[in-house]
Amino acid sequence: MATQKARPRIDLDKARAARREGKGQGPEVKLGGKRFHLPPELPYEVLELIVGVEELPAVIKAAHLLMGEEAYAAFLAAEPPPSVADFEALIEGALEEYGLGEAEAASSRSSRRASRPRKRSSNGSTS
Repeated sequence: MATQKARPRIDLDKARAARREGKGQGPEVKLGGKRFHLPPELPYEVLELIVGVEELPAVIKAAHLLMGEEAYAAFLAAEPPPSVADFEALIEGALEEYGLGEAEAASSRSSRRASRPRKRSSNGSTS
């Protein structure tokens, strides 16, 4: 009987723990003599509110396409909710598992950035 090869695993819990260990605490905000602590990573929901669903970064749209509707909805419902860094780790891990190394992924990212149209400012200049 042939042994079945173990399925590759992308462990986002492990990646999240390593990132948080390296970052420590989130930013602290001081106002009116009071201190407020922000999370160590930018939550996905914050980015979604700021930029809107149609403008979400490609890495988040890629995760949605890769996972499909049902799995993506469950991923978003995880506790604690996924951060932007979780999405990046998911896509980077998936690219590695599909045989695209970091060099190919980085090359693809930089070529996409270079091909993006520049935004026009209100005075007509480009940035």
